Amino acid sequence: MKDTSKIYRLYIDESGNHSYGCTDSIQGRYLALCGIMFSQFQNENYIAPKFEEMRSIFTEDVDDRPTFHYTDLINKNGHFAKLNDASVKASFNGIYINFLESSEFTICCIVIDKKAHKERYGQPMHPYHYCLNLLLERYVQFLRRIDSKGDVMAEGRGGKEDQLLKSEFQNFFNNGTSYLDSDKIQLRLSSKEMKIKTKEARIAGLELADLLATPLKFLTLYQNKVIDKLDDNFSRQVLKLVWPKIRSAPSGKKNGYGLKLIK
Repeated sequence: MKDTSKIYRLYIDESGNHSYGCTDSIQGRYLALCGIMFSQFQNENYIAPKFEEMRSIFTEDVDDRPTFHYTDLINKNGHFAKLNDASVKASFNGIYINFLESSEFTICCIVIDKKAHKERYGQPMHPYHYCLNLLLERYVQFLRRIDSKGDVMAEGRGGKEDQLLKSEFQNFFNNGTSYLDSDKIQLRLSSKEMKIKTKEARIAGLELADLLATPLKFLTLYQNKVIDKLDDNFSRQVLKLVWPKIRSAPSGKKNGYGLKLIK
């Protein structure tokens, strides 16, 4: 029998868009790739069941359970309109906060300043793919440190984009990077194929990456003094809880390790 505590998966979602533009807005200028890493054991026994518990708050119909999406949750769209009820909101917040406190996962967030990057390089690499390589390097290093293996799943973004993403992942797997040799990568990644799933599949790991991507983008910008404060009170509470789960150096430093800003 496999030891599922030693089999990991990296779940990836983004905040922002991948087009290079000249906008100075946070949403337009900065793209974040959020990666959540946890074991198959943790997923099967805690994370996925906890997400089902949170879904049940919004409907008793098992065939009509909502998919957690940060924008829908914040704007109280669809099923999440029930959050306008104070008792429902308190119930959801309590379960979500308890989940963040007690679950075991590791976070990496890569943020790229697309405007500065384009001005610096002229014809830069696709921003999503650039962030992906940095995120995958950190995932492989994480697996090496805990002597485990794992694969990767990302949220689907459409036919052509998904094919390009899979191709970039295979390039990483086959050729490595200037910082990480392919033999070290292939020793830790259990598949040369990236798994692509849509939000509608209701996969807890992808939903968690979605819920944390935007708050972590703002935290990365705050840590790098791009913004001077974090406004949202609930997001600040969430970030305080997940702070210990952000990947760090042996010294405890997180900036550059679990939180990385590229210019």
